[in-house]
Amino acid sequence: MFKEIADIKTADQLDLNVPEAEFIVKKLPASDAQKDMVDELSDRAKQVRERLVEPEENNMLKIVNDGRKLALDQRLLDPTLPDDPNSKVNVCVKNVLEIYNETKEKIYSNDIL
Repeated sequence: MFKEIADIKTADQLDLNVPEAEFIVKKLPASDAQKDMVDELSDRAKQVRERLVEPEENNMLKIVNDGRKLALDQRLLDPTLPDDPNSKVNVCVKNVLEIYNETKEKIYSNDIL
């Protein structure tokens, strides 16, 4: 119904000048705490497969979601754990800051501002 009243334009119809994206993929080692937590996720999955727990208590969607959180930063599952400087979130922050500083230097050195 919305499409009947809305004038929708897609990105290719607008012909916008969009910069190229640079994708950086880094493989990071798991911390000891993350390795232990992955084992716990595996045990939880085994209990779900063997129907030892009710779906409301634990299910594969919850386990996969916890695994995704764990991959980003272990503190998303256990806030009492220490900050891992090599977590995906921290490495991403470092990369963003590095790009920001490089960009800032280029802008100021060219007197664009």
